[in-house]
Amino acid sequence: MFKPNPHLDAVTREANRRRGAAWREKHRERERVRAREAQRIKRLDPVYREQNKKYQKENYWKNPEIKKAEQRRRNRMLRISVLTHYGGKCGCCGEMRMEFLALDHINGDGRSQRQKHGAGIGFYNYVKKHWPTDLRILCHNCNQAIGLYGYCPHKMIVNIETGVPIILNPTGG
Repeated sequence: MFKPNPHLDAVTREANRRRGAAWREKHRERERVRAREAQRIKRLDPVYREQNKKYQKENYWKNPEIKKAEQRRRNRMLRISVLTHYGGKCGCCGEMRMEFLALDHINGDGRSQRQKHGAGIGFYNYVKKHWPTDLRILCHNCNQAIGLYGYCPHKMIVNIETGVPIILNPTGG
C-alpha cells in the first residue's frame, strides 16, 4: 500500500499528487493498452493459467447457483444488446417482446455462419464484436415461416374475387 513520504511537507505532497493525476489523465489510453497487453501476456503463462483454472474451479463450487445466475444474466444482457442494436422488433410483424425475437440471416446462410462462428451465445459474442450487416430481427413465427415456405403470412393477402393468396414481399422483410 502507498505510504506518503513523511519528510515531504503537505504542499509538496499535494503538488506531487496533482502532477501524478495529470500524467495519468494525459496517458490514460497508453496505460490502458499497456495493462491489456500485460493481461494478455499473463494469460499465456502456463503457471498462471493453471493457478487461475484451479481458483475458478474452487470459486465456482463454493457458490454454483450464484455463478449460474450471473452467467444467465450476462447471456441475457448480451442477447438484449444485440437485438436492440438491430432494431429490437420483428422486421415483419413488429413483435417487440425479446422472448419471441431471433436473429435472421437475410442471405439464408445461417448454417455456415454457425459452423464458422459457433451457435447460441458464442454467435451473439461474434455478432457483438463484428456487427454483420446480413442479419435482421424477426420473431420466431416469421423466421420459421420464411425458412419453411419462403414467405411470411403477415406479408400475404387473399384476393377476395378469386380467393388466390398474393404475397406482397416474398422475403418477409
